[in-house]
Amino acid sequence: MSIQLLFWVLVGLFILFSVSVAFVEKQHIRDLVPLTPDRSIQWSPYFKAMNEAAERLGFVHAGIFVQDRKSRMYQAHMAIWISPEGHSLLRISGGTTAGIEIKRTWLTSFVEPNRIIETTDESGMADLSGYTDRKWLLNAGLDEMVACHIDRLAKYPEAKRHFPVNQALAACEAMRAMTVAQMQKLGLASFINAERTIWKHTLKGAWLNYAKGFRGQLKEGKAQMKRMDLKRPGAK
Repeated sequence: MSIQLLFWVLVGLFILFSVSVAFVEKQHIRDLVPLTPDRSIQWSPYFKAMNEAAERLGFVHAGIFVQDRKSRMYQAHMAIWISPEGHSLLRISGGTTAGIEIKRTWLTSFVEPNRIIETTDESGMADLSGYTDRKWLLNAGLDEMVACHIDRLAKYPEAKRHFPVNQALAACEAMRAMTVAQMQKLGLASFINAERTIWKHTLKGAWLNYAKGFRGQLKEGKAQMKRMDLKRPGAK
């Protein structure tokens, strides 16, 4: 077998693997519950630094939440904050999934009637609904993320939704449910339980998750190569 043929075989196997994983993997809309006093979490340097930055910037704390899964493979936790003016949700994720440390932060705003504006410091699964305008700032600190998000949000003249502190988690879940429902209409996803809280990609959705999502991340990653040397918050 020639080297060129071997290369394309490996590429094909990788694509097949990526599409297969997206097709079979179950996604949960509601798998977070409030952290209770009898349960503790490990605060990584990243998680600590981002939460301290949120407090310094005047965000209002809405709670810490942990994954409620039977499998010990899922050990993620999330701190949720509300921006001072109430128009943005800040989610800071930590913990582990399958032993891999999670370090990811999102700033999310909802522009009426159905536009989600999101700024994040780490790549993630593509939203195939068409509702989300996402900007990825590799290795960004919270100050940079907030400045970028405010600038992006100012370009939308429509009304911005206000998020009550006591409904922060519910708001996150509602936006996720809205995007999945739209993906279902497009034939890209299907709910697999009566409560419509667990879903997975259809074969078409799994393919587009690779074609638009993964390949889009590679393209964006190349554009942000200069940011690779930036230290992440909390890093020494």
